[in-house]
Formats: sequence, C-alpha cells, structure tokens
Amino acid sequence: MIPPIQPSRPARAPAQGERPRGRRRRARRGRAWGATVALLFAFAASGCASLADMTTAHPLDAGHFEVGVAITFYPSLQEPEIIGLPALEVGVRYGVGGGVDFGLRASSMLMLALDAKVALVDEADHAVAIQPTAGLSFAPLVSDKLVKGDLMVQIDVPVLVDYRFDAEHTLTLSPRYTALIVPGEGAPRHYLGGGVAGHFEVDPSVTLAPFAAAIFALNDRRSLLRNIANVGVTSRFH
Repeated sequence: MIPPIQPSRPARAPAQGERPRGRRRRARRGRAWGATVALLFAFAASGCASLADMTTAHPLDAGHFEVGVAITFYPSLQEPEIIGLPALEVGVRYGVGGGVDFGLRASSMLMLALDAKVALVDEADHAVAIQPTAGLSFAPLVSDKLVKGDLMVQIDVPVLVDYRFDAEHTLTLSPRYTALIVPGEGAPRHYLGGGVAGHFEVDPSVTLAPFAAAIFALNDRRSLLRNIANVGVTSRFH
C-alpha cells in the first residue's frame, strides 16, 4: 500500500528584523573565520625576540649534525593584557671542526636566525663558548601599541657556560647582550640579560633541555618589548 503523500509545510517567513537561517549560518562561519585569522595573526605577529639557544657550549665534531626542536612561551613582563603565546622553533647545527659549529633556526613566529658558536674552553667538566647570532623576523611588529613595520632584526651575543655533572647532565648558563632593530624607530633597543638550561640525556641520541631566559632594556622607556622573557623546553637529536 502506498502511503499518502503528506503536504509539504510552507517555509516560515522570517519575522520582522530576523535574518534568514542561511544568513545566520554564514554570519557564524564568518565570525569563526575572523576569530581564527585573528588568532593566527596574534600567533605570528607577536614579533618577540627568541632567546632559545638550543645548544650547549660544547662544539659539535667536524661533519656531525644535530637537530633541535623547541616549544617556547613568551610571558609578558610589563603588559598584563598581552598573552604569552607559544611558538615552535626548529634548528639544525653542523660542526666544522676546530671548536666551531654553525646553527640555523626557524620559528613559527616567522623568524630566521643564523649563528656561529666558537668554543673558548672545552674541558671534561666545564666549557665556555661565544655564540654571535643574527636573526630576522618577517612578522609585523607591534611596538608601543602601534604597528611600526614588518621587519625586526635581532642581534644576540650570548656567552654559554657549561657545568657538566656527568655524561648525561649538563647545566648551561647564558649571559647575553641583545639588540633589536626595528625599521621606523629612531634607535635600536639594547638589552642585557641571561638564561639557564638543564640538559638531560634521555637516550644516547636524544637530550631534553628545559630553559628560561630574560632580557631587560637599557634606559629605554618605550612601553612594549621593554623586558622580554622566554620559557620552554628543547629536544635535541644527535
């Protein structure tokens, strides 16, 4: 038996001032996309300085590679309304011999950095190295709550000091000078600071290193980027 055909219910006309359902769905999708884009912009446009050295004072042997991955958070030290968003950093190092190795790092904050590490002392229980670094951020930089440009140059000169407790545990201190150069600003920003990292070998080829670092502006009253902090953890594969 064929069931009787039910008459279709007429579409309800929207009340006065009410948006049709299709428009409401499109509006919700638009707001979701807008929030996503805003979050991605904030994630990529924070323009903060990277202080993750991702290495120790001990240089790599000639011809040896090392890959590092770091998760870094940028807590604000002076602007409570600024969120400390996480960033992913990936780096690779190559030893050229003679106590020298080179490193290249890339960050999800659209930053590239190149460094050269030169060992000054490399003993069984301690080591000292200097690691001049030049970085370029392609993210828009928010400075003094105004967008001043779309580039930032970072110059770092950390001195890495290792204290080796045994073959699997190393403490690294890193006093440093940092300069941030922002096109459109009248003068570079100069900083002094330092950091500490503990390196724990969890496998002959894997080392974990939680770290914390901070730099403080020298006689600079510009509100944003006056004091910068990084906390995170690095995994090194060698």
